[in-house]
Order: sequence, then C-alpha cells, then structure tokens
Amino acid sequence: DSHTAKNKKRCARKILLGFLSVTLIAAVGLITASIIYQKVYYGNRWYQGTYIDGIDVSGQTLEDSKEKLKQKYSNYALLIKGRKNGNLTINGEDIDYQFDISSNYDQLYETQHQAFRLFPATNHYTLDFAISYDKKKLSDVIAKSELIAGSGSYQIIAPEAATVKFSKEKEQYLYVDEVKGNTIITDHLLAAIDECLRQVQTNMDIT
Repeated sequence: DSHTAKNKKRCARKILLGFLSVTLIAAVGLITASIIYQKVYYGNRWYQGTYIDGIDVSGQTLEDSKEKLKQKYSNYALLIKGRKNGNLTINGEDIDYQFDISSNYDQLYETQHQAFRLFPATNHYTLDFAISYDKKKLSDVIAKSELIAGSGSYQIIAPEAATVKFSKEKEQYLYVDEVKGNTIITDHLLAAIDECLRQVQTNMDIT
C-alpha cells in the first residue's frame, strides 16, 4: 500500500509538471507570436491606440498619417466663442495661414518604434507643427470683429464690480451684482490666438 501511494504521488506530480510545462510553453508561444506580429505588422505603422491632435492614426503608415493630417487642416479655420453669444471665425486663407508637418512628427514615430509594446495601450499626443501666418492680417481681422468692435446685434459691455447702492424708491441700500461684461484686451486675445494657431487648434473658448 505504501508503495502504491508513492507511485500515485509520483504520477500526480508528473501530471502537474506536465500541465505546467504545457501552460508555460503555450504562454511563451503566445508572447512570441505577439512579438512577431507586432514587429511584422507595426514595423512601418503607428501602434494601435495612437492619437495625434485628436486624429486616430492607428495602423497607418507614416506617410498615410501625414496625408490624413494635411487633409484635415487643408481648409483650416479657428472658431472663437466669446461671452454674450459672441463668436468669431478666423479662416486660414484670410491670414495666409500655412501648415506644415514638422520634424517632431517623424521623431515621435521613431520614438514610438524604439519602445516595445506587448499589450495595446491608448496614447494621445499633441505636437507643435511648423506653421506661419500674416500677423498684420490677423490684427486687422480681430480689430474689425464684433468681439472687439461690437455690432448692431452684439453690444460691448464694460465690466463693473459688485457694489451697494441706495434706492430712493425702497429707501434702503441694495446689493448690485457684478457685471462681467465682454470687453476684451486685444493683445491678450492675439496672444491666445497665436497659441491656438501654433497648435493647430480649431476651437477656442474665451467665455
């Protein structure tokens, strides 16, 4: 009986070791297959889950992703939302806006492929592209806009601090709320627009 029990234990141990060996070999095989797949398929493509300035470039070649980016910004426009429902759209053609993909784009691609990725991950990147525009034309567009000059449907209101005023009608002091207004300091607006243009942003909220 003692001999039989020992044999059973040996058999159980062999079965367990065999199972662990098969599992280990399968795991190694799966990892190896994953590595080979990534090296072959993503060798000249962006990794899965890659977003650049909000554009999904997953699985695209470097050149295809560049073309997709150029198409998105071929008719560039910046929409600015102001207070009191004020708005302004700056069309790229009105300020001679020029967009070009900088070397940072290629560098990001090279950096991503230098690192090994076993499991899928989502990565969002924001790049400063090579852009140029006519600053004088932008200043003219801003100066004539309703956000700065006002219009028949958009009144410029100066800000007022909260205060206390005496009401003759009620014969008592009343609290008067702050008036935020919608007056804009032009230089500050131009600086904010410049940052958006350099990052190729399409929306700007200054409310």
